[in-house]
Amino acid sequence: MDELSVAGSTIISAESTTEMNFLELRVCGLMRSGNHAIIDWIINQHAGQPVCFLNNVKHGDNDPYIHYRQKVLYGIDEDISIEVLRSLPKQLLICSYEDREELESARLDFLNSATRLGMDAIRRRYLGRSQHFFDILIVRDPFNCFASRVKLLQTRGAMRGVKNLALILHNWKVTARAAIALEKYPEANKIVINFNRWVTDVDSRQQLSKRLLGTFSDESLLSVSSFGGGSSFQQDQQTVDTPVQSNILERWQLMAADRNYLRMICDPEVLVLSEKLFGELPGTRALVNAARNHMTSRELT
Repeated sequence: MDELSVAGSTIISAESTTEMNFLELRVCGLMRSGNHAIIDWIINQHAGQPVCFLNNVKHGDNDPYIHYRQKVLYGIDEDISIEVLRSLPKQLLICSYEDREELESARLDFLNSATRLGMDAIRRRYLGRSQHFFDILIVRDPFNCFASRVKLLQTRGAMRGVKNLALILHNWKVTARAAIALEKYPEANKIVINFNRWVTDVDSRQQLSKRLLGTFSDESLLSVSSFGGGSSFQQDQQTVDTPVQSNILERWQLMAADRNYLRMICDPEVLVLSEKLFGELPGTRALVNAARNHMTSRELT
């Protein structure tokens, strides 16, 4: 196997033909888009197999095995060294990318930052080759995504993510446009996961499981991922919602009087993009129209 050493770490050469992983996924999704519920579910489709999940990887030319926020291993010794983990054959390797705080200071666009040209060569250099690879883009409807994000900022802070609401809004629109384009013009190794559809449609989950070469299971839907501190609304509830519970798509109602939230959903593109991806969500048109009628032009800018 061809190898090179960078900053004391053994890095697999891009020229190596050894397939280190059966399935590799690069998952991109804004914070509070249901990323971890979906990733937990994907991992469960490969239950009992060696899995490595590197959460919230730093964007750019950075080694995912070093520059991540959390590492979770299944069927692999937790005390394994980076070098051995890197070269260990794995059934599933997941690297997730979110809108980390440094995007704000550098004024970087989320998707362009996570998937820009040259990233595939960078990925192979650090991760080696995989038998199967997919880029996964997760998108959640703006009404619930923004509600969860604004609530998070109010109760727990940014949690090392972007805190500027204008940038969060911009990045959601960029992500939504990319998802719409991929649904219209599909690409072989790119998958859009519509969080709303994933929550409500078992057929959609079954098809996704098959495409990701897994054995279908919905067992993980009965639990809540602990990543990111759980639900933004957890402290307001006596019980924690699991992804299959319907009110996870109605969280926006809890923020319907918040001015910062209303400014975000009143953006001229938000409702249009939302309905192209998710259809008309009950009550949301009325909410946007009422907000536009009652808020002044200055409040909406």
